[in-house]
Amino acid sequence: MKLKFQVKAFKNQNPQIAIRCCFLFGYIFLISFLNVNRALGQQEITQSLYWLRYYNQLSINSKLTLHNEFDNRFFFGSNRQNQSIYHSRLHQNLTKNIDVALGVTFSWQYPQDELSESKLIIPEWRPTQEINGSFSVSEKIKIQQRLRFDERFLHRNDGTILIDGYDFRFRSRYRLQAIYVLNNKESNKKSTFKIADEVMLNSDKNSRCYFDQNRFWLAFEQDLSKQIALETQFVKIYQQRGLNSTQFLSRNIIRFTFIHRLKLKKNDFSVKTRKRID
Repeated sequence: MKLKFQVKAFKNQNPQIAIRCCFLFGYIFLISFLNVNRALGQQEITQSLYWLRYYNQLSINSKLTLHNEFDNRFFFGSNRQNQSIYHSRLHQNLTKNIDVALGVTFSWQYPQDELSESKLIIPEWRPTQEINGSFSVSEKIKIQQRLRFDERFLHRNDGTILIDGYDFRFRSRYRLQAIYVLNNKESNKKSTFKIADEVMLNSDKNSRCYFDQNRFWLAFEQDLSKQIALETQFVKIYQQRGLNSTQFLSRNIIRFTFIHRLKLKKNDFSVKTRKRID
């Protein structure tokens, strides 16, 4: 009887173990792919930026949450705008640890060279779909994974002015993130440390390189109340400058985020119901 119980328990856990292993092996493969591209000796351009973000999470009910982000990005040296970007995604919980989301992003891309005299601003809009999964290693440590797909529509331009039409690019993104809660679980004001890496790959047949960019970051999030938190983040981005460019941007970024959590219903906003941000 005891043996049958152990076999049954293993079978119940086996699918979860397999899913976790697939995600982790996929991550290792993508990192290896990135390292091969970096080893090709491409020209690197180093830049320093700061990003300012407002992140709003509106809990509609126990299943649905609307996420909205407003992000302004600037070069450190010249204080010139690099990008303005807005994300909106509706998340639905499938289980306690899995959710899916649909959304749209609007972006306005400024010149990527902070010394450029160009006034060109390139609009982009992109529908997005994603699936998020997480599992706890311990009471204080959680592993999160995200697979996202971007359908990017970038306004055509000749490098000086916008021209009619849009170019389409499909991009796949995989992120692995570890979250460590620094204080005890009874605390109403959580202090959280995060470390993450995300790889983005293009699927454009005309591209000479499928690699788009890699983002690595370290972050500290501090709750000020049940609804308000602040996050400071260091981000390292290694990005191909253009679809067929031989130049790569190596970016060092400091990001400051104001996190605002809201609920449509006036029930208790407990610590257990709050979700950690991306």
